[in-house]
Amino acid sequence: MILFAYAIALLAVAWAVASRGRPWILRLDERRQQRIRLAGMAIAVLVGVAGVAVIWVQATGEAADQAVLPWTIGAALIVGSVVHGAGLVAWQGSRAVALRLVGWALMTLAFSVPSTLTLALPLVALLVPTLALVPASPGSRSGGSVHDAPDAS
Repeated sequence: MILFAYAIALLAVAWAVASRGRPWILRLDERRQQRIRLAGMAIAVLVGVAGVAVIWVQATGEAADQAVLPWTIGAALIVGSVVHGAGLVAWQGSRAVALRLVGWALMTLAFSVPSTLTLALPLVALLVPTLALVPASPGSRSGGSVHDAPDAS
């Protein structure tokens, strides 16, 4: 099962690299992009909750002071989900895609450590479509939505 999880993650990364020059997400209208953002945010929150659970189990265990790896994995899941979520909120521009990429990398690396958590690696692979660069709209400020632009009147 763990090898299957690694294979799915590897296929997702290969697909992301292969479609880097022509992201299909740009062909979607704004409403469908918002749905993808919402689904990505839900997955990021789920991963963050998994990170909290890892830290909680480690903190309440008998050998809470001895194992650094579970604390590191839990922290990487939490930080990765928050950073990826911030990139989803910003959505447009190179800073937003950098945030999504760093957050995704942190979550993927944490799930890649061989453990029971590795079985959740396909969950992070579902976030690959959110890694596409969405150029900022001409009327937007700092990568925000067009609706955030000040009124000309």
